[in-house]
Amino acid sequence: MDARPTKPLEEQTHALLSDVAFLAIRDPFLETAQARGLDILQNAPDTLSFRTMNGVVTVRDAAASVRIEIAASDRARLFIVKEGVLDQLNRIVPDDAAQLRWSDSVDTIDRFPPNFQITRVVEVVDLCDAFKRVRLACGDLSAFDDRAIHLRFALPTAGLDEIVWPHVGENGAAVWPKGEAALHRPVYTARAIDHESNELDIDVFLHDGGRITQWIEKALPGNTIGLTGPGGQGIPSCSRITMFGDETAFPAMARILETLPTGVEGKATFCGNHPASLDYPVPDHPGIEVTWHLADEEASMAELVSDALQDGVDDDFIWFAGEKHDAANIRASFAEAGGLKKNSYIAGYWSAQS
Repeated sequence: MDARPTKPLEEQTHALLSDVAFLAIRDPFLETAQARGLDILQNAPDTLSFRTMNGVVTVRDAAASVRIEIAASDRARLFIVKEGVLDQLNRIVPDDAAQLRWSDSVDTIDRFPPNFQITRVVEVVDLCDAFKRVRLACGDLSAFDDRAIHLRFALPTAGLDEIVWPHVGENGAAVWPKGEAALHRPVYTARAIDHESNELDIDVFLHDGGRITQWIEKALPGNTIGLTGPGGQGIPSCSRITMFGDETAFPAMARILETLPTGVEGKATFCGNHPASLDYPVPDHPGIEVTWHLADEEASMAELVSDALQDGVDDDFIWFAGEKHDAANIRASFAEAGGLKKNSYIAGYWSAQS
């Protein structure tokens, strides 16, 4: 469990599912919460409550109906939790999910999603031959902290006469443009945040064919790009950590090294597939040994992680980010080694099949 202090849950909303059996909603929600290792706050015959990374969800039996309540620290996180609830409901009762109406609907329908904003390029700088850093001038960045360090770009197709941005639909979910107007929405890491100036730094790994690579190579001050966030997991709360990541994970690993308390110990292995990426700037941490590894010349990153897991998981927090197929295999190996889900972050940041 994350021992860091949490912010007050000042933003709240609720909705009612009419003529739906409580158990039809409660059981799948409970199963998902347990599978994800979420904190179950209450599990009673008429109430289920659990905490996600972004807020608290409560499901109540309301006499032939189901009342769903959400609480979060800010509007952006409230919206993120709401979309997670709707995603679950779309799998359980899709017709009812489409008709759902939230108590805060009047403040959100047809507007930008609360976690979306249009940002402006301040500058682009070269970090090394393989990475560029873009600084973006944003609106409200109050939701961006160490609890979730990732975000998504929203990049329109070049040459469109008219850009279509997302809006909130009647059931509270984001409605994204489709077809020619569809937005490219890759995940990146908020490398640094300046809350006073509302500016955000994002480090981009340059690779052939990447749409964000093509964009950043031509980006100039004043250019705009959409952004949604925060999202994903945040800085681990642990006393020991073992990290592995390829170029797509270097910014997240650097952010973690920079943020973890000085008393944390462990190892961080930066696995590059390109020699130029090994020049990426990484902050020092007094308790964490940093190793650089070129995968083309030595063992693959997946093999390094497998070797580490064979030595036992102990109490280390295992952090891995790289190719999706590798992540799935490592996740299974970690579970077989007796590792607990709460003591790991094992994520696929890209797919070799795409």
